[in-house]
Amino acid sequence: MPGPLDHHVTLQHLGAALAVVQVTDGAPRVIYANDACSELTGFSVEALCAPNSTALLDATAIGSLRIALAEGTAWRGGGVAHRKDGGAVAVERVITPLAGGRDGAVLLLLPHGEGERDTVVGLQMKPAFAARLGTMIDEALGGRSPFPMVLNVDFDHFSRLMALLPDAQLTQYLVAHARRLMDVLPEAQISFAEPDRFLVAVCDAMLLEPIIQGLGEPVALDGNTYYATQTIGMAMYPIDGETPESLVRAAIIATADGKRAGGARLQPYQKDSASRIDRLRQIEAALHAPGAAERLHVEYQPIMAVDSGAFAGVEALLRWEDPTLGRVSPAEFIPVAENTPQIHTIGAWVLAQAVAETAALRALVPGATLAVNASPAQLSAAGRDHFLAALDAVLATGQIRPDQLIIEVTESLIGDAAVVTAAAEIKARGVRIAIDDFGCAYANFASLIDLKADYLKLDRSIITKIAADASAGIVAGGIVELGHALGMIVVAEGIETADDLAHVASFGCDRAQGWLLGRPQRIDALCRFVETRPQAA
Repeated sequence: MPGPLDHHVTLQHLGAALAVVQVTDGAPRVIYANDACSELTGFSVEALCAPNSTALLDATAIGSLRIALAEGTAWRGGGVAHRKDGGAVAVERVITPLAGGRDGAVLLLLPHGEGERDTVVGLQMKPAFAARLGTMIDEALGGRSPFPMVLNVDFDHFSRLMALLPDAQLTQYLVAHARRLMDVLPEAQISFAEPDRFLVAVCDAMLLEPIIQGLGEPVALDGNTYYATQTIGMAMYPIDGETPESLVRAAIIATADGKRAGGARLQPYQKDSASRIDRLRQIEAALHAPGAAERLHVEYQPIMAVDSGAFAGVEALLRWEDPTLGRVSPAEFIPVAENTPQIHTIGAWVLAQAVAETAALRALVPGATLAVNASPAQLSAAGRDHFLAALDAVLATGQIRPDQLIIEVTESLIGDAAVVTAAAEIKARGVRIAIDDFGCAYANFASLIDLKADYLKLDRSIITKIAADASAGIVAGGIVELGHALGMIVVAEGIETADDLAHVASFGCDRAQGWLLGRPQRIDALCRFVETRPQAA
């Protein structure tokens, strides 16, 4: 049995404790559990204290213990104990390092109201947070404190961390951020909304900077350092909402606005957000309305060889004309569809339609390629089988050779493990992969190796900066050189002027597309356009 407990663990704590866990040389062990703990969990005291028992030592508990041990500081927060029948009960954790951490740490599990705290980082759940926020509003109305604001802290690209880290380390990562928030604010003003979101209530605007700075610090786990950014939506009482519920909703909407703007920012709620949300609801209703599929069609934008101006292929672009909403941009309706199973139906239809319609084009230009975009939902672990089934169906028609079909993946997804897996399945069928919008925001050069793409599409945002900023030209040239070194064909997007075309030609881009070279058009018009152009070798 471990040595004497540290004097900071008081007799009062021991008397009330459900269990005591001591960590020595990295091995957590339950050294005491009382009858109340047995009654609460359904396990006998002997079973709770048995070696390797996990009833009281879940990944969250062990993660909290090790963080306290590493930092040498005491900590208190919520958590759960697992019941024999498979359920869980809420408990309070008190962690005290022993002798400066040299001899381990002690974790006491104290009784706590069931269901009041989440099961990951141990913070209060949303109802308790809303109640505290209501009290803060009342205090502000009574002149006892400033008006509160709500922050919705959402981790950017959290799926990448989920792919990289086992559950225990992911929990430690979240616990570390929870503790940073509690370094700045009372615990009652913080809530955790699984799987990757915190809600925070703040009255003092001066605290925003230390909150953002603390969340921006990397987290060290088992010798590795993990970085992440957050998009933080902010809503202020009473401008953005007059109740706790309306403030939380406004903060969540603001976060969505910040994500669409590129993420990694503090995004205040904007009044027109409500009207945009209303339009999204209208779009969702229209997508589910009878006959919605009949209003979809595909247009095709030409892709030309830069050196000769010869026609090389097309990119398929989905279009929607609604009798009430008018022409709806894919940037609006695709994110709506991605939240429903409809995205798989729409994606399969676009793929089949594009392959069938462009058969006439390939009769004119046998080597012409067809690029079709795939959304994040289609390439996710949940959507991959649907997408591959649709891909196999179009290949089975024999209307297109696999090497003529290109599936475009947006740059923001290339580090996602699920996308890398999907890309490998696609390439195994002989179909090509293109990285779309490269250089737009992420420039994840290392991930290019894992994806093994065939095409690299240079985003227009870089092209537009070349004339005014020489450094943009250096970046563009470097991307082209990198793409060629990895055996990829580099395509410049958004070519609208002769100067744009001259710039990308000077950098060695292989192909280009944009309004200067040909606007998106229906297949009949495109075939007439192609008949007037030379063909790529």
